[in-house]
Amino acid sequence: MHLLEETGEDSWKSTPFTLNPGDLAAYGESMIPFSLDQLAPLMVNLPQFLAADPAVSAAFMGLMMATRNYTSGLVASADLDISRPLFVDVGGARGLDASSLLGCHPDLPSETRVLVEDLPSVISDLPPRETLDPRVQRIAHDFCTPQPDEGKGARAYFLHAVLHDWSDADSLRIFAGIHAAMKPGYSKLLICEVVLPPQGATSRMTTMDLMMMSACSGLERTEVDWRKLLGNAGFDVVKIWNRTGSFESVIEAALAGYA
Repeated sequence: MHLLEETGEDSWKSTPFTLNPGDLAAYGESMIPFSLDQLAPLMVNLPQFLAADPAVSAAFMGLMMATRNYTSGLVASADLDISRPLFVDVGGARGLDASSLLGCHPDLPSETRVLVEDLPSVISDLPPRETLDPRVQRIAHDFCTPQPDEGKGARAYFLHAVLHDWSDADSLRIFAGIHAAMKPGYSKLLICEVVLPPQGATSRMTTMDLMMMSACSGLERTEVDWRKLLGNAGFDVVKIWNRTGSFESVIEAALAGYA
């Protein structure tokens, strides 16, 4: 975005663009009121805004569908007890990640339980169940509250592009419900998010960080940030999985003392 130039770890300098904030007569007078009066209220109230307009909600879901993908060791060592779910996609919207998991592992038994959780307004607005693998069960659930009974004891709890919307304090509330539902020594927490490197972050990573900050006071986090946040929530990081060409990583975590 040409706003800053990286000169070292946590060290930056202004560019000619940022040293010249712009001519109010050219665009500032129209841009500033738009940002304050329209863009900011929209982002702060985004869930309510999407729930009130099905067409806009569908467009937003399309955006989220365009970004995703990951699994195998978790499945290989899973106890396929049908009384417990294998995989819980927390805030999973259309369930694309859950369906991808099953697509990558077609040998999983038909009784395998995979849950997709999201707000009631999202679940009720999704396409018919026939468009998903029949093993995917949709659950209306607010992830800021404790896990429902159906979601307890899963092999994996998955959060994809969820926590960058939320502050550390709110993320701890989200983690609390998952933490209480996990089975010690068995359940894993998987977080698919940007992990900012100390230096050399890609333009997509940094742009996303600025977008999340301006849109909903969110942020992309460094590895140090993630380890601190997860430690405060009662988790240990097992491994951070990276894939060439992907701007997101998968953070594998377990209950503290069981990594």
